[in-house]
Amino acid sequence: MAAPLRIFHVEDDDKDAVLIERILRRRWPGLTYRNAKDRKAFQEAMNDGGFDVVLLDYHLPDISPENVVDALKTSHFSGPVIIVSGIIEMTQATALIRAGAYDFVEKSNLDRLAPAIERGLEHAVANDQRDIADNRRQETENRLRTIFEAEQDALVVAGSDNIIKEFNPAAERLFGISAAEAVGNSVPELLIPPSLRERHMAAMNNYKSNNSPSGSPRTLETEALTAEGKLVPVEVLISSTIEASERIFIASVRDISERVEAAKALAKSNRSIRQSLLSTIDVLTRTIEQRDPYTAGHQRRVADLSVAIAKELGLGDEDVLGIQMGALIHDIGKIHIPGEILTRPGRFSEAEFNLMKTHTTAGYDIIKGVELPWPIADMAYQHHEHLDGSGYPQGLKGDEIGLGARIIAVADIVEAITAHRPYRPALGLDRALEEIRKFRGSKLDPDCVDACLKLFTEMDFQLSATTFDKSS
Repeated sequence: MAAPLRIFHVEDDDKDAVLIERILRRRWPGLTYRNAKDRKAFQEAMNDGGFDVVLLDYHLPDISPENVVDALKTSHFSGPVIIVSGIIEMTQATALIRAGAYDFVEKSNLDRLAPAIERGLEHAVANDQRDIADNRRQETENRLRTIFEAEQDALVVAGSDNIIKEFNPAAERLFGISAAEAVGNSVPELLIPPSLRERHMAAMNNYKSNNSPSGSPRTLETEALTAEGKLVPVEVLISSTIEASERIFIASVRDISERVEAAKALAKSNRSIRQSLLSTIDVLTRTIEQRDPYTAGHQRRVADLSVAIAKELGLGDEDVLGIQMGALIHDIGKIHIPGEILTRPGRFSEAEFNLMKTHTTAGYDIIKGVELPWPIADMAYQHHEHLDGSGYPQGLKGDEIGLGARIIAVADIVEAITAHRPYRPALGLDRALEEIRKFRGSKLDPDCVDACLKLFTEMDFQLSATTFDKSS
């Protein structure tokens, strides 16, 4: 149930006050009515408050209607103020309406009063809603302004014409330019290095072509230009919105100098570590070959071919490097095989061959405790496994065998057949390729075999006897 209407009537004539109250009660029987005849009564009513409508006579003994309207405005009264008077000049009524009154009703035409009050109440409600919306909008703008000013990343707001509209304190610090200097200037000319301006404009044109009301945020790493002409590595998050039918772009710019320097330092450290690792592996390789001079260079040639196969298969640089290292020490377990067996001419006896096969397990045991980013221990362990399970030492099948070991297995066969052995001369490349074709898909990985065949038959790959270059 709606609350009763509360009317405050400033009127010094008792008869007019009674008449007007009676007319109003016909429309609002439950209304609350209060009358003030002079300044004192008016002030008391103002102190008490709690009314929805003010009716105001123009002719009062000790207070002017202008003072009443001003006092109501000062008190933030938001309801309608209606002038209800007898003889009054139109210019006087107009002046009061301009000062804040809502309407004017002559006492000779009081039938207009109730409709005027209803319109005034509707108008006041609409104004209140607008005021609430305006207040909320202002609060939101103030909150966003606080966030904008306090944000630690540089924020640059520009229109679709690339002209800067806003520039927060963090942007001032990053670019060495005040907001007053930045606003109104072109983003490319002020903040983008000359070498990147064409690319920037192309990217922005592409971004603007997005048909959605606001483009999806996009992040990129690039360089920014400071007032001193210094290039600063930055990460930029660009988003857009629509304001007053105009596309607005907001760029959040973060200085990533420390991150870039840290990445460079890490990359340099990694290169140093890898160089040390390669050197260590090369020393191990040479140590093994000192015990088995007939296979001198074998591991390095297997590594060369394994790398070529891995690249042909499309493996990434990190995987290729791991396979290279695994191939370089795939026979490290031979260090446990007696030297007289390794160097003895002629074929192995069954017992000697069984002993020779233990080099895969021995190699795994040597390497497994070393923490490396690649499964090098498994490559040493599995490079004599076959897809059909006929290999050793575990009898693994198919994908149970790691890709590195499958690549090394193919390279190992090709190198072994093309190289001299104590018990036979080198058999040549054609015989080696025939051998891997023979076992393609049964013992050897078909993709690895195909890649190897392509290297020799189409790409003129040479299996040289040169030593491994640690600096490459």
